[in-house]
Amino acid sequence: MGLIRFASVSIVVTVTVVSVGLLLAQWNTLQVWSSTAHYGEQGTFFADVDADGRADAIAVNENGILVRRSEGTKFGSLEPWLTRPHYGTEGTDFRDVSGDGRADAILVNQSVIDVRPATISHFIDVSRGWLTGSFYGDIGTYFADVTGDATGDAIAVNRQGIQVARSTGTRFRESETWKDTPYYGDIGTYVADVTGDNRADIIVVNRSGIGVARSTGSRFQENETWLDEPFYGAVSTAFADVTGDERADAIAITENQIIVRPSTGTHFDHPQVWVEDMKPAQIGIFFADVTGNGRADVIFVDRQEIRVKVSPLR
Repeated sequence: MGLIRFASVSIVVTVTVVSVGLLLAQWNTLQVWSSTAHYGEQGTFFADVDADGRADAIAVNENGILVRRSEGTKFGSLEPWLTRPHYGTEGTDFRDVSGDGRADAILVNQSVIDVRPATISHFIDVSRGWLTGSFYGDIGTYFADVTGDATGDAIAVNRQGIQVARSTGTRFRESETWKDTPYYGDIGTYVADVTGDNRADIIVVNRSGIGVARSTGSRFQENETWLDEPFYGAVSTAFADVTGDERADAIAITENQIIVRPSTGTHFDHPQVWVEDMKPAQIGIFFADVTGNGRADVIFVDRQEIRVKVSPLR
């Protein structure tokens, strides 16, 4: 039914960044966190699978899932967390849907959403159908906490509206209509908490600006204009909390820069150049807190190594 995009994946190819700003803040010097290759044939993800507050490196391959845990200054040794194929025909994601602080493996298929809960050392290799029936969006499928109960919910963005299946901690409930009119961006659609109320909102990136539909916990409100000028990246566009105020900020990645517009809770502020003269990543650029300081770091995944620019404590 179309391209599936997940909330935890930061790589969405777009067009060009229009807004630029002064170099007001930046991540620290580039560090090598893994000197060997670590990426997946079926996807590369960064999520906290062991509940230590630091995002770990996850590689989904044809024959299983491999994890390198974050040690705060580097990624540790390779660990097999599943030793046979586990990925969805409509997409794969990693999100804490059970509420224990550990990101679980989520497999989206045409007729079911399966979840493999995370333990302290592996994903449970038992099929647990959390939602039976077709649930995925023709614009995108996402997993994020839209109700504020600390469990990730399933969100399907379709051309005619937005559906949500709430997590109970052991399954997804029946689908609810949270928006009954079309709401998606011509550049991209994203799900992240930009207001700081612990509920993920819908973000639409258009050629003319950025709109937000806030979550009330039971529906998405009407569109608010958070930026009335173009802001998106030639390489990718992402939303992550890089300032540590619990609000996701707007991030545009160009061929050689990363530009940030911090969220104020009601709009995206002036652009700030956080990275200049950037070396491109061969596999992808991701944003996740791998140090545990409450601020998303920028992660460059290459074919031979993983490099990280760490967000400093401020």
